[in-house]
Amino acid sequence: MEEGRDVSSSLAARDMCYGLFSAACAIFAVAGIPRRPVKALAGLVSQDVDADPWAENRAQEAVVRQAQQEAAEQYHRDVQDQLDDWYPQLRDRVLQRLTDLTNGGRTKAPPFTEIMDGIADEIRSERSEGTLVLAAQMKEVERMKAFYGPWRPILKGGLRKEQS
Repeated sequence: MEEGRDVSSSLAARDMCYGLFSAACAIFAVAGIPRRPVKALAGLVSQDVDADPWAENRAQEAVVRQAQQEAAEQYHRDVQDQLDDWYPQLRDRVLQRLTDLTNGGRTKAPPFTEIMDGIADEIRSERSEGTLVLAAQMKEVERMKAFYGPWRPILKGGLRKEQS
């Protein structure tokens, strides 16, 4: 009989342990669930239900996206302003290089591509602007080289008088 009693007492002990651990698990599971904040209004208790817990996060992301977009637009405006200021400089560089290469209009001018190659080398050596501005300037120089190609500019007499 001792063997049967040992089995029944071990089964009773097992049931008691399962019961205790099940109760502890249930208590921790219920305690682990976050409660909704409760606020009292005029003596009435109502639950303050937050419909979307990520709404604040999305609002912050929207503000950051808008700030990034505004910064990018401002950067592009600044680059365009720099390029708008650069076109008169390019014209002056072309005229100055033309004057230098023709000895003030006394010799025959080289093809326009040679003039623009020299200006492109000057631009690359300066590198004072950002890469986007430099790329835009080089693109414009290449466009002008392709457009005018082997054309040989003629330095007009009126310009020769202004240079001397």
